Amino acid sequence: MAKWHDSFDRMKQRPHILVCCPQAVGSAWGRVLAGIVSGRFTAWQHQLDFASWFAGRSYGLLAADMGTGKTFAALMGLLDLAARGSTLVHVDLCRGTTAQRAARLKAALDTAGGRTLVVTVNYEAVWRSELASLVESVRWSALVLDESHRIKSPGGKASRWLAKLAKAQPRARRLCLTGTPMPHSPLDLYGQARFLDPDIFGTSFTRMRARYAECDPRFPSKVRKWRNQDELAAKLD
Repeated sequence: MAKWHDSFDRMKQRPHILVCCPQAVGSAWGRVLAGIVSGRFTAWQHQLDFASWFAGRSYGLLAADMGTGKTFAALMGLLDLAARGSTLVHVDLCRGTTAQRAARLKAALDTAGGRTLVVTVNYEAVWRSELASLVESVRWSALVLDESHRIKSPGGKASRWLAKLAKAQPRARRLCLTGTPMPHSPLDLYGQARFLDPDIFGTSFTRMRARYAECDPRFPSKVRKWRNQDELAAKLD
């Protein structure tokens, strides 16, 4: 019976990719996809290395500087570009009212046919009302967070909603892209790791903070000193 349920669940999986990103970055994904479809892009060695590393993994973090081509590397790791380049379609949901974005996504899904949709939506909108409900109803093949440090706050609405989405879609591959995985402190990793795999640092930010930081009892957000940093680095690796 378990195998039957597993096969049925696989049948419901769609090839589409959801990318959460800052509003200004959505169009950049469209330009990369256009370059792939036209055959203008040639991969750099570090992009090939990442694609090879990520090929057999269910989740990963690509931390690289601006201008190193994280978007193209991510798509190489998620798709067979040689086979799918002509069937990739960008759906940009970074502008408009929530209802308008939901309508555009529904129309794209209804007319996708055998094509793969790469849907970009900004962090401020993805978790809202009818758009969130529609996103949750799709069985995505991959969930990508571009500038993933945007969900570093464990109590943030986008951070909590995306963690819930990832948990509800265990078959979706999960990828974080960022040039600054720890913009302020090692504790910034918690929200990103919770999205990728809650087993990395657990499901309690308070326990994670107590494990890796000694905080002021009166002001828990104030770190006196760090501890167990070798363990944290090993988990990050």
